[in-house]
Amino acid sequence: MRFLLFTFLLFLHVSYAKVPEKFSNSKYCIGCHVQKGVDWKTTWHSKSNSKKNPMYKSILKYIGGVTYKSIGNVEVNCGQCHSPKMGVKQVDFDYDMSKAFGIETDETKEVEDAMHNSTSDDGISCIICHNIDKIKHAQEINKRGFEAVEFGSPEIMRGPYKESHRTSYHKMQSRDYFTKDVNKLCLVCHYGYKDGNIYEYATGIEYESSNSGTKCVECHMGDIKKSIIAPNIVGNIKAVERDTRRHLFKGVRNSNIVKNFIKVSVIKNGSKIIVSLKNTTPHKFPTGFTGREVDISVTYKNGSKIISKQTKKINTLYVDKNNQETISYVADKMVFDKRLKPYEEKKYIFNIDNKANNAKIEIKYRLIKSSLVPILEIKDKIFTKQYDIFSSSLKI
Repeated sequence: MRFLLFTFLLFLHVSYAKVPEKFSNSKYCIGCHVQKGVDWKTTWHSKSNSKKNPMYKSILKYIGGVTYKSIGNVEVNCGQCHSPKMGVKQVDFDYDMSKAFGIETDETKEVEDAMHNSTSDDGISCIICHNIDKIKHAQEINKRGFEAVEFGSPEIMRGPYKESHRTSYHKMQSRDYFTKDVNKLCLVCHYGYKDGNIYEYATGIEYESSNSGTKCVECHMGDIKKSIIAPNIVGNIKAVERDTRRHLFKGVRNSNIVKNFIKVSVIKNGSKIIVSLKNTTPHKFPTGFTGREVDISVTYKNGSKIISKQTKKINTLYVDKNNQETISYVADKMVFDKRLKPYEEKKYIFNIDNKANNAKIEIKYRLIKSSLVPILEIKDKIFTKQYDIFSSSLKI
């Protein structure tokens, strides 16, 4: 056994791409770009790693258990998008064996450091998007993240503006995907991934099906406004206003984006209550991680006394080879997909409780469906809570 373990360790594969200290952590960027940093810290981009995102960590652990791989192996694989500048791009069976037997070597230490140094722990930070020199392909299944781009020198930030004498901390170059075809930059990671017949996620593919001309940034970053990009710049260089967008990358947690783009109407029709939902976005609702869920509930009351409650769910169901519920990343098949398609409107019909004289209609959004919470052992309330989308009362 010792001989076998020694043999495994000889073939541990590691590769590195160190980021210079001055660009290794977003705190250095935020020193000048204050508002962009404040916005970014509210986003999932800033929490795309297992150290800052408990649900992501639970998913990695779950996938590792199902596939008989170490959590590190799974995290490196997912790091293709979750941490594109991670210094290690691939680990193999040798690494898993080392971790399984609790053997720590110079190689395993280096892998752990690559996965959890300041750059990796920063998530999708400034140095990720603004260091992309070339997008090789934004719309190719299974070649996402670092495989879809070429990073340039970290001393040069890419953005919408041409090189200027005003920059002192770093050089600057312009790229078209910050001004014209901006969806290409988002789709580097958010296009889609397919394993066999299962789409593990497919936001970009959904977007293509909509034939929309809307740009991702128009909704998730907001309108272009004049602002000072680097208000804390020092020296004799005068700060100037430029056209820019907020860096909120809006989601249900840090904005009203869902409330604004999901249109709801409620009517009473005889013995029925009809709730209509229209998805005005160019992708499915909800999109992204397929474990998300929306609850549409009608609570029937007589006066203030609750009589009964009915709930309909907008979600997906994936199962494994034993027909047990699981997540799309390790699923054998998808049983159903109840999500709204791009620009689709659906009606949800509820039978009125004849003992009630009024009803409360509520729509709530979950970052992870209730049935997956115990499966993935999710405990953090950020993920288990329901986010209010709509509420209305109706006399019966």
